[in-house]
Amino acid sequence: MRLFLWVNVAFIYDLLILAALSLLLSALITVIAGENFYQSEFWRTIFQLLWLSMVSGYYAYSWQKSGQTIGMKAWHLRVYRQDGAPLTAMDSFIRLVAAILNAFMLNLGWLGYLTPAKLSLTDKLSLTRIEHIEKKR
Repeated sequence: MRLFLWVNVAFIYDLLILAALSLLLSALITVIAGENFYQSEFWRTIFQLLWLSMVSGYYAYSWQKSGQTIGMKAWHLRVYRQDGAPLTAMDSFIRLVAAILNAFMLNLGWLGYLTPAKLSLTDKLSLTRIEHIEKKR
């Protein structure tokens, strides 16, 4: 039950970080394309692609660099491959695709953290796992 709660709180924390980054991206696009960029199909598409790249890049970079996003660091969580190795670029990509699938299911795949195996749908599909790590004293 604890892992389920920690993962959800870390996710909310990361959403706050991504909201701030989204505001910066919106400001940048507004400066480049003008105040009414949302009325242009071209600039809307550019914004959406950049936003998707930003979100994916945030997670992929964090997972590969330290196995932790900012939210995961705050709640002492770490993601790694099921063999114990750090995530590679391909592992991160597969985990991102699995996370998108889970998002379409309203994150119901996270209920797997309540099972004895403590593996979400994203973990199972990407052959990774999230675990709580002890604080360094």
